[in-house]
Amino acid sequence: MKKEVSPMVVGVILSVALIVVIVIAYRTFTVPNKVETKGSEAYMEKVKRGEPMYTPPAGVVPGSPGGGAPSGAPGGSTGSYNMRPPSH
Repeated sequence: MKKEVSPMVVGVILSVALIVVIVIAYRTFTVPNKVETKGSEAYMEKVKRGEPMYTPPAGVVPGSPGGGAPSGAPGGSTGSYNMRPPSH
């Protein structure tokens, strides 16, 4: 005795699968590219006035190898980055 699946059941399953694929493809390819524009108004005003966007903290010497003030100075080596790789 052969067991057969009804053509109607196969058609319903294929239709549902096709609809799911179409919905996923639609949502994937039609996602709008939303550019984040909120929160930058204060920075844009600074730039328009000619001010720098970032001001380093007091005592930091920009471009120095240690990244901070000389040791012994307030805020000396505590706030700088260790740019030397560990020795093995």
